[in-house]
Amino acid sequence: MGTSPQAKAPDASSREVELYRDGNDLVFHIYDYIDSWWGVGANDLAAELAGNDDVENIIVRIDSPGGSAYDGIVMYNRLVQHPAKVIVHIDGQAASAASVIAMAGDEIIMGQATEIMIHNPWAYAGGNADDFLKFASDLRIMESQVTELYSRATGAGVEDVAEMMNEEKVMRADEAVELGFADRVESALPARAPIAPIEEGVQNYRTAHMQARAVPTKTGLGKGGARNRAAVAKLAGVLVRQMERTRRK
Repeated sequence: MGTSPQAKAPDASSREVELYRDGNDLVFHIYDYIDSWWGVGANDLAAELAGNDDVENIIVRIDSPGGSAYDGIVMYNRLVQHPAKVIVHIDGQAASAASVIAMAGDEIIMGQATEIMIHNPWAYAGGNADDFLKFASDLRIMESQVTELYSRATGAGVEDVAEMMNEEKVMRADEAVELGFADRVESALPARAPIAPIEEGVQNYRTAHMQARAVPTKTGLGKGGARNRAAVAKLAGVLVRQMERTRRK
């Protein structure tokens, strides 16, 4: 979670921001760094929220390693202040500043094999000894504010959250729910049903093969046997092509 000052970001319209309106839902994807220059930042979210005060739900989908703490806090506040219900889906990781944004959710849902990571803010600095002392003091302020934010969002004690941040805590999905950082884990997808064309091809192959074996011939390869063996070969080819098409899908 970096805190170094950012240069003026380019206009949000110059970058592709994956957001769309779906009826009464506004869907926003954060699949990048949290940064107004290099990734998805506060400017992007503010621009997309403008004119969408009438939506009922804001669905935020996150897979991000984090980035600027300042951008993350602004995005958290903009989501919390919006009148819509905020539903957060963790699709991969919500690390560092991305985990701050996730805490804005009225409902936070972990996907399968996902994680949340929290840690103390850090940054690069330059200057003399006094500059570094001031910089360290500023980082401590940011650290205490983020600690309190996590504590309010999860119901965990400030000291407990501070301990987790000190150890750079990585939480798997079920642990995030247990510690109050998420509400539930998304159910696993049901197993796919068998593919009908392949089943049909296998059955046709077996039927033709049994018919070919049942035809009596004097030489072992009479006209009937040859025809049925040709049918077997043809059906086998169909089966192989069906399997190849399925793999490509």
